[in-house]
Amino acid sequence: MLKVIGKCLICISLLNLNALAKPTLTEPEVLTDIIDDVTFYKLGTYRGFTNDGAEYQKTYFFPRYSEAYWADSKAICKVYDFELATLESLQEANALLTMVENHDSIKPLAVIWLWIDGISMLPKTTTSWYWGKTGRKISFPIPWLAGFPSNTDQLCLSVGKSSQNQKFGFTNGYCSGKGYLRFICQRTEFYIP
Repeated sequence: MLKVIGKCLICISLLNLNALAKPTLTEPEVLTDIIDDVTFYKLGTYRGFTNDGAEYQKTYFFPRYSEAYWADSKAICKVYDFELATLESLQEANALLTMVENHDSIKPLAVIWLWIDGISMLPKTTTSWYWGKTGRKISFPIPWLAGFPSNTDQLCLSVGKSSQNQKFGFTNGYCSGKGYLRFICQRTEFYIP
């Protein structure tokens, strides 16, 4: 049986307390429909296991129109009760790259970059990457786009491509300043035995 644990259940009930800022909703499906149809494109869903063995399902979204710096993209995801995307395994990373590459709104674009939650916390290095939310080191080999990682001043992770015929891969970019990009949010649900 699939149950949402954590703050997601709380957020649905808080919507009633915050009626001035958001519409009152009674069903979680209504919230999903509003987010999917008005603000975000749904990329797809992935089901896997955490490093601790917990089974989970993630649904990925990206904004139709919004672009932001890396830190601001985290805040925007949070407003919609999402998180900036994190990945548990190389299989999940490859699945996300495939979802992005095959999405109808992304296919025609020659160049696109989308923030995810990875960051290099060590100055001037592109060899040690961590998830911003947890501080946990990325435990799988990152499937870099050809030519990346680049410039050691670019310390935040994104997925993207730089030409129409190129496959998607991981890239690194400026967290602020020049780094105004779209981003990938996720909603995570855990399976409880």
